[in-house]
Amino acid sequence: MKIDIYSHILTEKYQANLLKEVGALANSREMANRANRELEIRLRLMDRFPGVLQVLTLSLPPLDDDTGIKPEKAVQFAKVANDELAEITAKHPDK
Repeated sequence: MKIDIYSHILTEKYQANLLKEVGALANSREMANRANRELEIRLRLMDRFPGVLQVLTLSLPPLDDDTGIKPEKAVQFAKVANDELAEITAKHPDK
C-alpha cells in the first residue's frame, strides 16, 4: 500500500464559496485540473492505481492567505470544507 499525503482537492461547496468570494480562483492552476475539483474524475483516476490511498488536503488558495476573505468567512468556509472532506472520507474509506 502507498499513501499520497499531499493530495489537494477543491470540494464542491467550498469551491463554490471561493469562486463567489475570490473570482480570480477561476483562472488558477487548481481549477484547471479537473481531478482536483471533480470527485468522480478523481475516483476514476484512483481506480487505475489500486493500493494507493490519498490524504486529502484543501487546494490553494489557503484561507489565511491574502485573498481578501474576512476571518469570519474563512472560518465558515473551513467548516464547509471540513464537513465535505469528512463526507468524502466516510463514503470512500478505501480511497
